[in-house]
Amino acid sequence: MHPFDMEIDETSKPLTPKQLEVARLASRGLPNERIASDLAITVGTVKLHLHQVYKKLGINTRVELVMKAEELAVR
Repeated sequence: MHPFDMEIDETSKPLTPKQLEVARLASRGLPNERIASDLAITVGTVKLHLHQVYKKLGINTRVELVMKAEELAVR
């Protein structure tokens, strides 16, 4: 099998510092608009970071993000 044909397991990749920062704020209940404002990034960038966080953590919702944050004590 060619290496490019293999599926990459995103859950084994660590979060980047920015993804971790966005995840922390989101897990505290801040809306995307507030996260974007606080971090001086666009709302679209916040959504992109959250999408990557969800993918890496193997989750789909903010509720799951809060649960995972509590589990990992990153809040």
